[in-house]
Amino acid sequence: MRAPGEAQAAFAFESHIDSITRRLEMDPLELRMRNLVQKGDDSLHEARHQNSKATETLEAARLRKQARE
Repeated sequence: MRAPGEAQAAFAFESHIDSITRRLEMDPLELRMRNLVQKGDDSLHEARHQNSKATETLEAARLRKQARE
């Protein structure tokens, strides 16, 4: 976290995503997986993402969640 209030904003955003997925009767991880940054995607700063590990990170979270169930 690099800015005052960033943690609170992230919590609000993630809570809202969870609320949306409940209303859609959708797995929250599935919505996040559909919207991840992928290698080669454009960034806001006119550069390309090169080393995003977001897919691997969420997939590891999914596997850990399944192991607990």
